[in-house]
Amino acid sequence: MKWYNGKVIHGEKMGRFLGFPTINIYTKNLSLDFKTGIYAARVKVGEKQYAGSLFYGPRLIKKETENVLEIFLLDFEGDLYEKKIEFSPVKFIREVRDFSSLEELAKQMEEDVKKTREIIEN
Repeated sequence: MKWYNGKVIHGEKMGRFLGFPTINIYTKNLSLDFKTGIYAARVKVGEKQYAGSLFYGPRLIKKETENVLEIFLLDFEGDLYEKKIEFSPVKFIREVRDFSSLEELAKQMEEDVKKTREIIEN
């Protein structure tokens, strides 16, 4: 399993609005060697480890073309802004796709989190 580390930065808080608050990772100085998409991931915050749904790619619903990296940490509460974390994509779940509405995106995020939990727990 390959680990990356990055700094948590402020995002636009869209994930929080959808019920899935994500941490946004500064990627400009990272050399990411995995394809865009959704992954089940492991995330280290200090000495603790969490499961996460990792998104890497352009947010098509926002008509973006630049890749971003966001992670929804399962069973985590707290503030990680400006902190360094480590993350490792464990298993690819699906490709990046566009959605016609925020509701459709939120429904898909529920499925992605469910798959993440199944993958990490097994």
